[in-house]
Amino acid sequence: MKPPPGRRVVAFPTLVALRAKGGELTALRALSHPEQVRQVQPLLQFDPQASAPASQLDAVEVVIRDLRRLGRHVMLDASEVADLPAFGTGPTGALGQMTDRLADPVDLLDGPDPIAFIPVVRSDAAEQPAVALGRLCHELGAGCAFRVRSATAGRDNIERIIERLDLDTDRIDHVAMKYTCPDHWLYSRERMPEPDDRAADSPRAGAFRIVCRHLIESDNFAGPNFSWGDREIHEAATGRSRGFGDSSKPVALATSHHLAYLAGRSAA
Repeated sequence: MKPPPGRRVVAFPTLVALRAKGGELTALRALSHPEQVRQVQPLLQFDPQASAPASQLDAVEVVIRDLRRLGRHVMLDASEVADLPAFGTGPTGALGQMTDRLADPVDLLDGPDPIAFIPVVRSDAAEQPAVALGRLCHELGAGCAFRVRSATAGRDNIERIIERLDLDTDRIDHVAMKYTCPDHWLYSRERMPEPDDRAADSPRAGAFRIVCRHLIESDNFAGPNFSWGDREIHEAATGRSRGFGDSSKPVALATSHHLAYLAGRSAA
């Protein structure tokens, strides 16, 4: 089934997670056309076992600048080098260091504005780094990637990390959910309506219900019995239950579905 015109449902075929090593970085630097990254979201991860920190920072900076010129923000994960001061100090570590490096243009192709990237926050992040990275996400303005590890993927832990990020939900006018499918991600996004005292739901909850409705009406919905998250998605879409105005709800439900999907693959 194809979604009706106007619905914001977009499939993202590929997210590529790469370590900041010679071969991977060389391949990324070889990209030269926007079409090559239109359907691909790169996630780069600093590697404590790869080249020297200064060399990694230099190479990653080049890749971020190059891909931004092609219209793609790079997701950047510095979790594994957080305790290595050579990559950067302070609560934001290497991500703060990279922000400083990208603040000024290096040539005319960069333009006058700072080059942004998407900071990655893992589900096992401690309180101080999570708060600092939340501020960095605001500063960069390109969004935030939340990377979930199965060992720390409990519902309470995910909601706690999102709370620490302190995302300014008053400035976010859309509700979105990324849903795992066998060969792609389905991304459903809906603009929040203006507040209406007569509405039963808050603007966020109302938009969230529409997002869930898009998902269950697609051919990709796994069914309400697939996971706790899928059951909640179905209930939200069909107008049941309440409490869908929390900004952490889309992440919690999508993560629940994703974990059930991974468990099914492992058992197959």
